[in-house]
Amino acid sequence: MSRLVPCALLLACLAGCAAPGAHSLGNYSDAPAPVQQQLAAAAVKQLAVLYPPGHTRFALQQAVSDGFGQPLAADLRARGYALQEFKAGASESAGSAAAPPAADAGVPLGYLLDQAAGPGLYRISLRVGSQTLTRVYQAHDGQLAPAGAWLRKE
Repeated sequence: MSRLVPCALLLACLAGCAAPGAHSLGNYSDAPAPVQQQLAAAAVKQLAVLYPPGHTRFALQQAVSDGFGQPLAADLRARGYALQEFKAGASESAGSAAAPPAADAGVPLGYLLDQAAGPGLYRISLRVGSQTLTRVYQAHDGQLAPAGAWLRKE
């Protein structure tokens, strides 16, 4: 068991090399819905540690119509966060000379959920402003357990 965690982290790092592009956002996992809901709850719990609910507004950087995004948005709202919904044409129509976002637009928030090389290993990457928060989880029999610590890249 003590060898499982370092191996899981190594596999997650290697899977990141083969995962969708570094700037990709979305849900690329085939995790069952209950596992995705648990992953969303874990993500919101970590966001609450770093960004105070009731004082933070997030601007979603993608549509949240998948099995991870919907519970993520619902849990964020239930926790007291204000969310600015993603507008599909806004980022495409904005040119390089576009005006900077308004001060009340909120902290940009996007996510990437993918599956690591091992069975039942899932990686959450949250892009919050210019930072990325990442953690690997292991699902076994419908139960979710962290396979490492939260990593924060600034």
